[in-house]
Amino acid sequence: MRMLGAWVGNRITIEDKWNTIIETQRKVMDVWAGLHLTLRGKELVLKALVTSRSWFLAAVNGMPDHIEREMTKTMKDFVWNGNQRGLMRLDYTAETREKGGLGIPDLKTRMKAIDIMWLKKFLEAPEKRPTWCWVADALISADTYLHSTPKVDDLSRIKLALQTWRTRQGKHSKLPDCLKRMLKVAEKYNTRVLARKTDSTLKNEMIIWHHTYGDKNNYVMNKAASKCLRRKHKLKTVDI
Repeated sequence: MRMLGAWVGNRITIEDKWNTIIETQRKVMDVWAGLHLTLRGKELVLKALVTSRSWFLAAVNGMPDHIEREMTKTMKDFVWNGNQRGLMRLDYTAETREKGGLGIPDLKTRMKAIDIMWLKKFLEAPEKRPTWCWVADALISADTYLHSTPKVDDLSRIKLALQTWRTRQGKHSKLPDCLKRMLKVAEKYNTRVLARKTDSTLKNEMIIWHHTYGDKNNYVMNKAASKCLRRKHKLKTVDI
């Protein structure tokens, strides 16, 4: 189903959409290539007329790796007039001019930034979280229960970012690609609770199960005593 220019639903295929975007980008670059632009001019064309066509779909549906590689290659050919080897390495061209680069858009870095912004929304305080975050919580929790060994009890899976349990992100995971990318970038940059000094109130509000600084052994959390505290006594936080 298409909604506001993006595609949502189960088993959606957006390959045709990306192929259309790449074809349009090539036509734009072919037109401007005949004008023999300066490197500064090519930078502006890539930012304003080429990559700008892809960011909305990339932000909502993600950008497949092969699309990223193909788009990067067409941009490289545009900058260096089709020469296989340019005057500098591709990663250097993305640097600012103050650092000796050309300011050419870096697709890989931009996609990481998009995933980080999704992660930022996911980690917002409860009153600020968008609706999709609560759906993501449920999907992550369900997928973790199916694949974790030993099982992470359903009542102990409360808040991924505040606990030590993790979910799969590989090919066996049932999570949507957008959530996999968000979780991968969280792990890559070691996203975790880190405060130099916290008061007693905040410490008492921390989730006791799979506590960030507690025992990381799932077997301890699955003992009869732990299950009794969760199910009968409804214990969730440090503050008993």
